[in-house]
Amino acid sequence: MRLIRVRYPTALLMLALMNAVDAPVLALDAVAGRSFYTDESVGRLVLSGLPADSLDSGSQWRAEVSRHGQSLVAALVQQGRRPYVEFPLSSLPQGESEVSCRVLGDDGVPRQASALITRLPHRAHAVKIDRLHGGLIVDDLPFFPFGFYCYSPVQPTLAEEEVVRGFNLMSPYQDNDPATRSERRAYMDRAAELGLKVHYQLLRVGGGGGVGGSAADQEGALETWLRAEVRAFRDHPALLAWYISDEPTGHGSTPAELERVYHTVRETDPYHPVTIVFVNPGKAANFASAMDLAMTDPYPIPNGPPASVRAAVRTAADDVSPAIPVWIVPQAFGGNEWWSREPTAAELRVMTWLGILEEATGVQYFIRHGLSGFPKSPVTWSAASQTALEVAALTPVLLSTEARPSVMATDELIQVGAWQHRGEIVVVAVNTSNEPRELELKLPDLEFSGVADVLYENRSVEVALTPFSFGPVGMLFRPLRMVGGMLRADVENARSSRIGESIGPYGVRIYRLAVAPGPEGGRETEPRNLIIDPSFEWDVTASVPAALYAGVGAGRGATYFVDGRRAFHGRRSVRLHTPRAMEGVALSPFAPAVLPGRSYRLSIWARAKKGEHPTLTLSSSSFAEDVANSAAFVLDDRWTRYDHSGVIDSGVSRAGLSVALSSPGTAWIDLLQFSDISPTISANTTDAGQFLVIIDSFVGDAELRYEVDGTEVTQESPLYTGPVALDGTTRVRAALLQGAAVISRADLQLHDHAGVGRFVDLDFPYSDRYPAGGPEALTDGVLGTSNFLDGRWQGFEGVDLEAVIDLGSAINVESVSARFLQNQGSWIWLPRHFEVSSSMEGSEFIALGRAAHAVDERQGGAVIEELVVRGSRRLARYIRVRAEGVKQCPAWHGGSGGPAWIFVDELRVNPADGA
Repeated sequence: MRLIRVRYPTALLMLALMNAVDAPVLALDAVAGRSFYTDESVGRLVLSGLPADSLDSGSQWRAEVSRHGQSLVAALVQQGRRPYVEFPLSSLPQGESEVSCRVLGDDGVPRQASALITRLPHRAHAVKIDRLHGGLIVDDLPFFPFGFYCYSPVQPTLAEEEVVRGFNLMSPYQDNDPATRSERRAYMDRAAELGLKVHYQLLRVGGGGGVGGSAADQEGALETWLRAEVRAFRDHPALLAWYISDEPTGHGSTPAELERVYHTVRETDPYHPVTIVFVNPGKAANFASAMDLAMTDPYPIPNGPPASVRAAVRTAADDVSPAIPVWIVPQAFGGNEWWSREPTAAELRVMTWLGILEEATGVQYFIRHGLSGFPKSPVTWSAASQTALEVAALTPVLLSTEARPSVMATDELIQVGAWQHRGEIVVVAVNTSNEPRELELKLPDLEFSGVADVLYENRSVEVALTPFSFGPVGMLFRPLRMVGGMLRADVENARSSRIGESIGPYGVRIYRLAVAPGPEGGRETEPRNLIIDPSFEWDVTASVPAALYAGVGAGRGATYFVDGRRAFHGRRSVRLHTPRAMEGVALSPFAPAVLPGRSYRLSIWARAKKGEHPTLTLSSSSFAEDVANSAAFVLDDRWTRYDHSGVIDSGVSRAGLSVALSSPGTAWIDLLQFSDISPTISANTTDAGQFLVIIDSFVGDAELRYEVDGTEVTQESPLYTGPVALDGTTRVRAALLQGAAVISRADLQLHDHAGVGRFVDLDFPYSDRYPAGGPEALTDGVLGTSNFLDGRWQGFEGVDLEAVIDLGSAINVESVSARFLQNQGSWIWLPRHFEVSSSMEGSEFIALGRAAHAVDERQGGAVIEELVVRGSRRLARYIRVRAEGVKQCPAWHGGSGGPAWIFVDELRVNPADGA
């Protein structure tokens, strides 16, 4: 949170408040920052009634919070989404405590408020309201409820069908008859398995309304019935809230009646909020003492425009927020009664987002009866799912406690809102017209130019920095309820950020502006990581990770959504939820190219939901048989790194990888990496003609040891500390060890010959795609494998190989050879023939000989052929080689007419015996 200005010294703050004791005191509204506190060390008071113009202009407000005349804290008022002041909770007892807050601003007029703070013992599955942003706190995380009403008995597969669409809430109309409690427990248990929350309806024994109405009270039995129903489910992990009355003004329930119900529920269960829905939102304030959350259910289609839902949400929010947050119940039905048709997909999405723009912090559609009962159109319901996934992806932003930026549209038919969170600003624009409109947005608080991501459309738009003037239109659409704006004396010299493009009929557009660097979690990716989007930051589709396959297996209802509320690296992780053992989704990342025989490590950071210990399984089908295909780990609620290593089997070119939550529970995974952890062995040549061997590894938690005589590396082998000079042909082996265990190996065969380290002048350049380490690659003494991607083959496309080797001085030359590769499936062929000539001065060359091969050009797979030219001893300093290439793919080949490749890995002059 940003402060209104600079931090005010505590002693001066106390003095200022004391000096204002005798001044007239104005009333101020304050409410506890959370509906109750448990383990928190710091509480908040959310303040209402401070002058908005003073907040906009940056005035400094000081506050003192006290209890029974004893000061708890003196601090500055902080400007987040709403003004608030923090105070320590340690001195407050369990139960309710009344605290006072005295606030003094630049105007010197003191303001006074009091509020009740509730502290309760910790209890699993408690649900709190955070009144600073209006959302819920579930399992210590911000939670934006997004779901639907449904009928009872609940359709057997409804929960699993909808949880995978992004919905996190269901609310069945049900009879609270004790005789059918087992039916309710069954759907509650299934919802808990799926990680789905239930807005539990008590209408039959509470305030009534809705489908089925209320039960008749016989000699006070209803309250006993109500308490028994609450006791039966108050500790259930699926429970989110108690729903006590549906449209009370429509069926005659009074505030006093519902207050009695409310207190009965809260006495029996103080850990979950109580809700009421209103068809007339202007009456919500009358029932403020009977609820913790208010819902409003405007159903305008087709009798009114979709935009009319704004007034309903705004009316309720203005009357009861922030003490009581507001949810919207969008219309998802139609075709009878007063509604001759149901909303279109676009209308449904518009109504939902308009409610959120007006600060609705929960969505519960009326109604879902699958698969095609309500709504009838699967297209309409897909729009509900689309919005659910968008809201889930944006939950950290929509429920951010940071001040909301000002944003305006020059077209009055386009409604807009903006949120900011951890260096990102998200802007939502809604076209309330059923015609295309030109969309022009301005953010007067922001001086930013660059690009904005258009979320879930895989594109971006330019953001221009333009001179800003409020003018008549700007003043009309400036959101006065938002604070922290730019209005000041020199506003005519200010500039604003502007986005401009068209928007379709009833269109919704979501933009993201990165105005500050994103968090990295204090960790970089490994230098050889091969996983695309390892931190799941690629926002192609809302809430769904992009660069992977998902194997759903035999189970139903397992989910794998991107979650911005928790991250180890970057801004997001993936939340895995497995309902039953072995029914988790196996995520298989985009398969990276690998080299057989080299060691790789699959690693991931993971943590479980508090109190759970599910099993995470890492698998690779690409490792050789001497390594298990998978490794299993039991998680706890701390971010921990888990890994599985092995050697790539022969014949494997792309790795098959997967990660799954194999036992029931919830876990988050992040920074998924697959890296070649083999030590890197390279060699240069010294002026004395030696190989200078360099061994390297980025793995910091293992010892690097080596051998130079070809023997296997063990714990007794020398520890590598720096470059090693070697003479002649030899085999260097290196290994990484953790204790006595070898986690990866590498070896390099060095082939000594007279041309090692000598300069090679190429007539035709090699391809940048296959450089093999650069100009010295053809005389470095290192030979390639059968995999042309191993980094040791130099590629030439559509040309011959022609080169001159400068040996530095004249020597007797007896033989010259070159190693070539054929892999016709990758358009690589052996040359037609190989010619060698020699020279003393580098200008006149005499032929030494010519070599050819007998390999069929149609032969598949990888073929390595060394062509050798031998002749009588001849004194020479310069050696010219020429390999005539195929140049074009043959007519029989699938790439007929395309450029063919020559791949060569070493030009050897007088190789030593055994080299």
